[in-house]
Formats: sequence, structure tokens, C-alpha cells
Amino acid sequence: MDPIATPGQHYTFGDNKLAALRLQLLAETYAESSAILLASAVPPPGGAVDLGCGSGYTTELVQAVLRPPWIVGMDRSELLVSAARRRLPTLRFEVHDVTVAPFPMPLATFAYARFLLTHLPDPGAALRAFRQAIIPGGILVLEETATLASDHQAFQRYYALVEALQAHYGQRMHLGGDLVPLALAEGFTVERATVTPLTLPAARMARLHMLNLRTWGTDPFALERFDAAELTALGQTLARVADGEEKAPPVAERHGPGGGEMGRVIAPAPGRYRVLVGRSSAPAGTTGTASRTSARRRRRPPPRGSRAAPGSGAKMVPVAPAGARLPGVSEAEVERPG
Repeated sequence: MDPIATPGQHYTFGDNKLAALRLQLLAETYAESSAILLASAVPPPGGAVDLGCGSGYTTELVQAVLRPPWIVGMDRSELLVSAARRRLPTLRFEVHDVTVAPFPMPLATFAYARFLLTHLPDPGAALRAFRQAIIPGGILVLEETATLASDHQAFQRYYALVEALQAHYGQRMHLGGDLVPLALAEGFTVERATVTPLTLPAARMARLHMLNLRTWGTDPFALERFDAAELTALGQTLARVADGEEKAPPVAERHGPGGGEMGRVIAPAPGRYRVLVGRSSAPAGTTGTASRTSARRRRRPPPRGSRAAPGSGAKMVPVAPAGARLPGVSEAEVERPG
């Protein structure tokens, strides 16, 4: 999930040093739950692509979990791609608008997009482009938030502001519940859609939200419509929660009318593409629920030479505790672009 919007679109969480720090924290927060989702996929033998890779944390995760013979991370942010190349010199990264085909790579058998479609005004068009990145019979895994809620007033206000900001730019904050119909409309076969609750620490999520608030200082819509004094006070409250000076209950990702889902699209046979859908959890310092809803499909035997899916059928579990690091990556080692 580390997306940057395409030309003519707007990424609400920035493309700068603060954004890079936020992406690191986001990666640490969702590493375990996303790894379980990835491990349940059974792609045919071949390469992988990480769509909207940002500074490379999701690319690194796909490589660690699935061990494809090759992987390419793509993002339209030159700043974040440069940081990914410095931090992960053995992996390949390309500056490319992932909503525009063709892609500067061979066709992959596996594609992953985490928290990307939520930032795009036309997710259906993006899915049509994604089809051209993978072979018929390949797998696309999507991961998006369905709903987030908290009983703490500061979190409630923050989520309302994010939803208003994204809506102004034609984006949807809670896209996870619609991944299945979106995928089906674009010719994918939904292999699995699951809804699983996650519990995330409030302090971790408060820190993520603080970083987002700071990026809004240059956003035209936020400058015009949001009260600067309110944003300052909101940031101060979140800072107290992040530092443990103020308690906040868990944030819950509640299921909406359509059930929130994270999705994966997989093509089981030539000309058909399968999706596996799931949805992600709530912010740090809160209890979030990542959900996946099971979408029934006709099972086909895995392609010859494919391996069994580790953890297949396992549900998502609470993510790593606050302070946890990606394997082999310390905070000091993370490149801060700029």
C-alpha cells in the first residue's frame, strides 16, 4: 500500500520526507497481517509486480513471503522509488504510473496492490490496467480498508476529515467493501474474499494520523475548507495519544452494508483473471478489523509446478505489537528520501 496518485489525481498523504516516514510506520503496522494474506495465494511460477510500491516495503514483503524468481516495484513518485532503490539495491524498481499500460516489465504471474485503489478516482480503470501486467491465469491481490471507527473524539474527527478530503478528489476512504463487485466488473474471477478483524494499538495509529495531518498544510482543499486552529488542536491530541499521555480505546474497522473486503484477483485459465480480496485494519492505538469475505468459486487444480499455499485458509491475526520491525530492517536503516 504505498500508492502515489497519477497525473491529474491527488494523493492526500504526500510525496515527501513525512510521507516516507509514514510509509515505514504503515509497513510495520500491517506487515504481519499482509504477510498472512500473501501467503494464502498460490500464483503460477513466474515473476511478481508490486503496484504502487512507494518506498519498497510492500515489494520487500512480497519477495520475502512468495520468493518469486523476479519482482518489480512500481510507483510514479521518483522520490520514493529512489529511496526504495537505495534501501533495497538487489530489487528492481521502476518509476511508472501504475494505472497506465503497458508496463516496463515482462508479464508477471502475481500482482499486489495495498491501499492503492482508495487513492484513485477511477479504481475500475486501474483494474483494467492491472490486467495487462499479469498473464491470463495470474493472481492479483488487493488489500483495502472497509471501515474504521473509534470511540475517541479525536479519531472520529480525523476520520471525518480524511473522508471529506478524499471525497473532494473523487476518492473513497472505505473502498474495501466494494472490491468484489469492482473486480467482477473488470473481468476478474474472485477466488477468495475475506473479512477479518484486526486489533491495532491506538498510539501507533495516532502517530500515523499525525504525519498525515502535517502533509495537509500544503493541500489546497484542506487550506480552504479546514480550520487551521482545529487541525493544530487535533494534532496535539493525537500526539498525546501517540506518546502515551492520553488514553484512547481501540479503533474498530466495522463492517458496512456490503461487508468490507480485501481482494485478490486470479486468472485460473487463459483469458480469465482471479482476484483474492481482503480488507485491512484500523489505525494504531485503536482496534481495527481487517475483513475478508469468502466468495465462492469453482475450484481449479493449481497450475503444474505451483506450490501449496503456506497458511492457506488461515485467517488474518492481530498485527505485530508497536515497535516491531520488518525482518532485518531497523528504523535507523530506513532511507529518508529528500
